[in-house]
Amino acid sequence: MLPLGLNVRRYRPADRRDVGHLLQVARAHDRRGGGSGDEDRTIAPSYLTAGGECLVGQLTRHLIPGRRPIASGPVVALAAFHLGAAGEARDVLLEVHPAHRTQGHGSALLAALEEAARVRGSARMEMVVPAAVAGFPRRHGYREVEAADAAGALLRFVKELG
Repeated sequence: MLPLGLNVRRYRPADRRDVGHLLQVARAHDRRGGGSGDEDRTIAPSYLTAGGECLVGQLTRHLIPGRRPIASGPVVALAAFHLGAAGEARDVLLEVHPAHRTQGHGSALLAALEEAARVRGSARMEMVVPAAVAGFPRRHGYREVEAADAAGALLRFVKELG
């Protein structure tokens, strides 16, 4: 079930500026650094051109009470994967704007991304996350398989998609 006020949909070229801003704000907040604004704006389309998937979470507004909401707000979350040589979903990217975290947006996008991988025939999904947020993939059924760097600051997680 989607959090109230979030529309999950496929990335569109018109999202480029919002996605670049989202990535810069999230990285600055998490003190991860990051690329230039131009580099950040090309990340999302690169997942689509590589045969993967890229989804965004856009805030919605109710213009008429009781009617279907209109997705007219900003993009506040991004989720994407590349397809590996064996058809697995890998290199998962999941970012949520810091002001919109802990509201279920990341969970909603991850669930939609897993479904998109299943539709493409992927039997498993792999992601690398900072050790500080390792609880997120664990809560979603991912198992830790190894450290992704020598210092152990990044951890690799895998989930078999049923």
